Amino acid sequence: MLTGPVMPGKITAGYWCEWWVSDPSAPAPRRMQACPVGAPSNALRWARAGLGVIASALDEPASSYVFDWLGSDPREAEAGLARGEPFAFSVSCGVARFVWTARPVDFLPLVGGAPLPCGVRGGAPWE
Repeated sequence: MLTGPVMPGKITAGYWCEWWVSDPSAPAPRRMQACPVGAPSNALRWARAGLGVIASALDEPASSYVFDWLGSDPREAEAGLARGEPFAFSVSCGVARFVWTARPVDFLPLVGGAPLPCGVRGGAPWE
C-alpha cells in the first residue's frame, strides 16, 4: 500500500490494450503485447494494426472474418470505449485463438510524479 499525499488532478484517463493468444499446448493464454493509449481511436488503431499484421497468415474463413472487420467502420467501437465499455475482438484459426482487448483505465502518477507511464504522453507512434 502506498502512503503519502494523493496528488489531485494528476490522474490521466486512458485505455489499456492487450493482445492474447491461447492454444491447447499452453497451460494458459499468453499476453503477446500490451499498450497504453490516450484515446479510443488510438486503442482501435492499435488493434487494427495488430490484426492487419497477422490477417494474411490466417487460414480461411478466419482471414475473411478479419479482413471484413478491418474494412468496417471503427466509430461504433470507439464510441463504446468512450462510454466506458470494454472492447474485444477475437478470431480462431485452427487450435489458436487470438483476442485483442481495450478497456478504459486511469493512469496514476508514479511516486515523485515522473516519469509518466509509457504511452501516456505520446509514447506510442500513433499517439
